[in-house]
Amino acid sequence: RLVEYGPVPGRLLGHIREQAARYYPELSVPRLRVELVAVVQRHASVACRYEISDGKTQRLVRVKLPSLASTPAPFGSESPTTSLRLEYEALLAIQEHFAALDDARFGVIRILDFVSDYPAIVMEDLSGPTLRRVFLDTARWHARPARERAYRGFRNAGAWLRAFHSIPAKEEQRNGDADPAEVAQSIARNAQFLAETLDQGNDFRSLAE
Repeated sequence: RLVEYGPVPGRLLGHIREQAARYYPELSVPRLRVELVAVVQRHASVACRYEISDGKTQRLVRVKLPSLASTPAPFGSESPTTSLRLEYEALLAIQEHFAALDDARFGVIRILDFVSDYPAIVMEDLSGPTLRRVFLDTARWHARPARERAYRGFRNAGAWLRAFHSIPAKEEQRNGDADPAEVAQSIARNAQFLAETLDQGNDFRSLAE
C-alpha cells in the first residue's frame, strides 16, 4: 500500500515527529522515535498508523487521508481538503461533547491535529477489543464473562448513540466514517442474534428492542 499511495505517509512521519511532544507531553522528547507501522486502503480513505515511543512508553497515532488526494474534485463537489476539514471539526466537536459529559461509560478518542498540506486528520489510536470482537467471542464461546462483557458493550454503545444525538445541530457537522442510524441498526441486529443464540438471552433481547 505504501507504493500505491505514494510518499505522503512517509512525509507525515516527519510532521508527527515534530508534533509528538505536543500530542503527548508525557513522552521524553530527546528519545522520541516515530515509526510508520501500517497503511490500509479503504473505500474512501487511507488509514495510516504510527507508533511514537521514547523507549519506555509507546503511543499509537492514526492518520486519515483521502483515498484520491491527487485527483481533482468533480465540478460542484468539495475538495479533499475542505471535506476532511469539515470532518475534523465535527470529530473535534464530538470529542469535546463527550469529554464534557465525564461519563465513565464513554471513552474519548482525542483528535490531535489537522494537516492541511496533505490533507490529513491525526487522532490517537487506542488498543483494546472492538465491539465486533466482543460480539464474535460471545457468539462463539457463550461463556458468562464474555456474555457480561458483550452486554455492557452493547448497552454502552446504545447510550453513546443517545448522547451523540443530543449534540447541538451546529456541532454535529460531519463524520465521514459511519452513519449513527446504521450503527444503531447493527447493534440491534447483533443483540437480537445473541438473544436467540444464548441461553437466558433476555438481557440482549431487551437491548435489541
